[in-house]
Amino acid sequence: MNGKHTDSLVPILMYHKLDASLRTQVGWQQRLRNPSVLSIKDFDSQMSYLQSQGYRSISLNDFIAYMRGKDTLPGKSIIITFDDGDASHYSMAYPILLKYGLKGTFFVITDAIDSPGSLSLTQMKEMLRNGMAIESHSVTHRLLPSLPKQELMRELRESRKILEEKLGKAVDFFAVPGGIYNSEVITMARKVGYLGMVTSKLGMNDITSDEYCLMRIEVRLGTSLRDFVNLIEGRRLWLKQLRQSMVNAVKKTLRVNNYERIKKGLLRLSER
Repeated sequence: MNGKHTDSLVPILMYHKLDASLRTQVGWQQRLRNPSVLSIKDFDSQMSYLQSQGYRSISLNDFIAYMRGKDTLPGKSIIITFDDGDASHYSMAYPILLKYGLKGTFFVITDAIDSPGSLSLTQMKEMLRNGMAIESHSVTHRLLPSLPKQELMRELRESRKILEEKLGKAVDFFAVPGGIYNSEVITMARKVGYLGMVTSKLGMNDITSDEYCLMRIEVRLGTSLRDFVNLIEGRRLWLKQLRQSMVNAVKKTLRVNNYERIKKGLLRLSER
């Protein structure tokens, strides 16, 4: 498999939790139950592929500078992001990134820092010293459009302030909890001072992209290496975008909480 990445398009990968006990091939029930959990073996294979094919991991700051005409990007640029600040980001993802000379951006929920199963402040400081980036994923990970204006402001402003005070560095980017946002969230992110915002909307980015609606490609449980290559090369993304639009329409109709309850109910029925 030879990379055919179009240099003008920059994929932003999105990961969540890694698990050393998972097999690389899993059934549909497990994919539906924990779609955002990835086996450490799959993640290692993906990072190995990126390194072997000459991909260059860049930061979101690099990409924004490029969008604003202040810098150029290396060929085969890619951005690797992680949401939620899970403990596996330090114990599993971080060593693999170092092994292959890659860097990642980690979006942290500030209320979870130093909690069991989450990144600690000491770990984040070490990751920063070794080329990783730490950015905001809100204070509590609540769905933002449903919040009163004052609470919405707190989720964006306080999470940024807490991280900057604890880490002693600028926090310039925000990842939307649950991928759900509206124009008010975008307006508030600008007002608070973020340089950009990443979403869960599926797609690639280029110099014309909206800095506050940057698209990402989620790498989900059961993604084979061939599927991974197709994703980062933008092949058949339109099919996945169609599926995402259909799921989002169902979620909007049922509301997110009802959608999740129905999904769990279907899983329980299938396991009988």
